[in-house]
Amino acid sequence: MKNLKKVSAISINSSYTSVIMPPTEKGGQVTQCGNKTECALLGFVQDIGRDYESVRKANPEESFFKVSFITRMVTVKILCPI
Repeated sequence: MKNLKKVSAISINSSYTSVIMPPTEKGGQVTQCGNKTECALLGFVQDIGRDYESVRKANPEESFFKVSFITRMVTVKILCPI
């Protein structure tokens, strides 16, 4: 249960433009597209055997508000059916 919450938090609270692309060659390295810190966290999600893309599909991004480079803080608004 702990890992599921972490996976959801990382998947939703990272920019939806940050993605991990599979290697182009067998045995090659993945390609990180977007913010490198967020990609490292998404790589962690994949390393523990989870799929961040399915979490994102279940929680589509409605709005993404970049707050400040100084505080390094962003806000993500997702649709949450009740």
